[in-house]
Amino acid sequence: MTTERLEKLKQLLAQHPADAFVLFALGMEMVSKGRLDDSVAYFDRLLEIDSEYVPAYYQKAKVLARLGRYTSACETLQAGLPHADRAAQFHTRDKMRDLFDELQNAICRRHEPKQDSD
Repeated sequence: MTTERLEKLKQLLAQHPADAFVLFALGMEMVSKGRLDDSVAYFDRLLEIDSEYVPAYYQKAKVLARLGRYTSACETLQAGLPHADRAAQFHTRDKMRDLFDELQNAICRRHEPKQDSD
């Protein structure tokens, strides 16, 4: 996405501050630019406005995992799974479950005692 398109999204947000699609698009744009903390902020704002916007939970969790915030990522996924079920967004729900399992494994590996390599 070009800077011009980013500016257009920001203009749209200024005109429609509660537009879930625009907030999601801005969150994804921040990911593509490597501005992960900004991305999380847009996803948080989106979920405050529309807690049923299931893809935001998944994308936010992915970003949190990239930031090494595994517990927060897991909490985000756990919060989003009931919404995915209610909305019958089974594909996204399955991706969320898979990511949750991956994160749980990553957390467990971090806390395993180191073994001697004899």
